[in-house]
Amino acid sequence: MIRAFLLGAVLLPLPVLAEMPVLTRTASADLDGDGKPESITLDVKDSTFVLSAGKARAEGRFEGPVEGFTVVDLASDDPRREVLLKGQGAGGVPAYRLFRLTGGALRELALPPGQPGISGNRILLADVPMAFWVRRDKYLYDAAKPGFTEVPQPLYFVGKGVVPQQALKLLVSREGNSVVTEVAAKTPVVVLAFSPAPDAARDDDSQGWYVVLTRQHLLGWVRRTALGATPLVQDTPDFPFIKPGAFHEETELKELASSLDADLNGDGQAETLRIEKLPEMAHAPSRDSEEAACWQDDNAFKVSIGKASLKTDSGPCLTVSYAGIVDLDTRDPLKELVVVADGRPSLENQYFLFRWTGRALEPAFRPWPGPDQLGAFPGNGTVLFDADGLRWRSMERWVYGAQQNKLLSPPQEWTYIGWNHTVKQSFALSFAPAKGSAVIANVRVGSTVTLLARAEVGATEKTPHRVSGSNAAPRGGEIWLLFKSETGLVGWVLDKGLKLMLEPSLG
Repeated sequence: MIRAFLLGAVLLPLPVLAEMPVLTRTASADLDGDGKPESITLDVKDSTFVLSAGKARAEGRFEGPVEGFTVVDLASDDPRREVLLKGQGAGGVPAYRLFRLTGGALRELALPPGQPGISGNRILLADVPMAFWVRRDKYLYDAAKPGFTEVPQPLYFVGKGVVPQQALKLLVSREGNSVVTEVAAKTPVVVLAFSPAPDAARDDDSQGWYVVLTRQHLLGWVRRTALGATPLVQDTPDFPFIKPGAFHEETELKELASSLDADLNGDGQAETLRIEKLPEMAHAPSRDSEEAACWQDDNAFKVSIGKASLKTDSGPCLTVSYAGIVDLDTRDPLKELVVVADGRPSLENQYFLFRWTGRALEPAFRPWPGPDQLGAFPGNGTVLFDADGLRWRSMERWVYGAQQNKLLSPPQEWTYIGWNHTVKQSFALSFAPAKGSAVIANVRVGSTVTLLARAEVGATEKTPHRVSGSNAAPRGGEIWLLFKSETGLVGWVLDKGLKLMLEPSLG
């Protein structure tokens, strides 16, 4: 007996910003870059403060108590340093103020909202609490102004598990009403990312869109209101369906026997299915190779029910070995027979699906759209396949059209991947899946990035095919990959050329 299952990967949560050093009220540091350290003191009375650096002074207040300060370095490539004060704002939330010594005076630099993260590379990351997650904003520091300029982001990583109290309809895109899938009420999902509305207030998520990931690895868009006023939130590492090997119930296949009893047409009576291997001598390649010997193996078989039979050629170097019963759609009485031909010595397996209506035995569809994976049959008229790429696997969803007797591929804007990689060569994350798009971030060599999803851009048609790397795009299309950096920023990269820049890091 063999088992076919879909492999997943753990989704990294948003990384925590570097913790602020221990706060103090006295320190010595060279703030203006003249080579001489200044004596820095902070005098506090309740919520007011007086900050002194040498002869320079600055006065101010917080809404709540003043906690202290630390010396930070916005730009390690210049000799200046800055003083970051921490206190409490309204409601006891943390609040921050930043001062810079210039021209003999302590001048305040207006900080963006949120908890600041400063690492000396002229980049400030700020974490801002949202309804049930934390938004990470990026700003560039310009010493000439001086001040901060925001780097626009089309998507913000969320990475939170949510249990919505009402049913969800996951839409294909933000522009239409086409549905990818429906999720029953109180079914756990992962809210993967947030796309803000262009004209909405920064802290208002009610007008934006969320990208939601289902247990079956399907991605779709929902409005904030669809998640409910107070969704039950759980961090994603605690969700079983984002752990390796736990995405689907396993599909069992039994070793091929001469007969198999099952009720395929739903009349309440089990039919006897006879599966017979047929010897068929194929012409072997003239060259002496490992593959040449297997060309003369049994490579055809016949399925029979009563007087109805159907002969199928599985192809050279394939041997029919396994069979099982699946259910494409629980809403109709029919079940289906799946037959597996093992590829030898290095070929992919081939899969065959048959339907029996009581009158005729017919193949359910060909070709099989997945690679060498059986796929999963949720019973709702869809088939899910684990599409193999050079550096990833992603979910392919197909819908069975009974009238056409074939699988149809309804559009999905993105397909989920969720694999981690180590960066061997730095590359840029772009604002949009388009050449020439603005850069959001450059990933650091040695850092870990998470490959969240892929998009097929510019495709004209999609038909069943075996997926492999950048060749996965339908005619005329390009593959773009959505990454989350180690710092929690999200952006797009063209798949072409990434092979030498990444190595798997799936632990």
